[in-house]
Amino acid sequence: MEGHHATPVTWQRTLGTTVGALALTSTVVLVPLSSAADRPTVLHTYTTFEHAKLAPGLVVRASARGSCWTLSEVESRPYTWRCLHGNYIHDPCFSATPTSSLVACPDAPWSSQVLLLRLTKPLPHWHTYKPPIPASAWPWGIITIAGKHCISAASAATGEINGKQITYVCQGGGLLVGFTHRTTATWTIWYASSFTSKHLTLVTIADAWRQ
Repeated sequence: MEGHHATPVTWQRTLGTTVGALALTSTVVLVPLSSAADRPTVLHTYTTFEHAKLAPGLVVRASARGSCWTLSEVESRPYTWRCLHGNYIHDPCFSATPTSSLVACPDAPWSSQVLLLRLTKPLPHWHTYKPPIPASAWPWGIITIAGKHCISAASAATGEINGKQITYVCQGGGLLVGFTHRTTATWTIWYASSFTSKHLTLVTIADAWRQ
């Protein structure tokens, strides 16, 4: 299934480190897979610009000056960048064209709020990026059936748990490891409660935001 918008939530990123960005408090209840078997994962596409203007529904929470020096390490769509504002890294940021003078950096895939960066330098040369992992296997953002909000850790220094790569860092603590399992309409992924976890739990994915 596909959708375009989920209920926005406020998500303030501590830029420069994905782990710090998601260190908020919440309570996690892991729901057995059987209780979610009839809930197919909803796949969303985040839209930032329409006809070179900010997409309807998005809200500029702040405007600042910054620059982008390379392609996004999180998103693979055209005109997505890794940008700098002061000492903080924003990834992904989106531009309407490859030569735009500003970019919009979402607070999170499911949030309506964006930081607008007015560029102090021209954008780098755009070239088509083909990620080594299929975009559907490694979405930008995931919400589990238990309500865990997790963002791709592609741009952060991570590691492994039980031999599986850490791929997402979750709000309130917790990690997702490995890539999405998509053999059924309800996708799943492995969950670890912390970096020192000895065990992994297979959890279902309620929503995913495509790259």
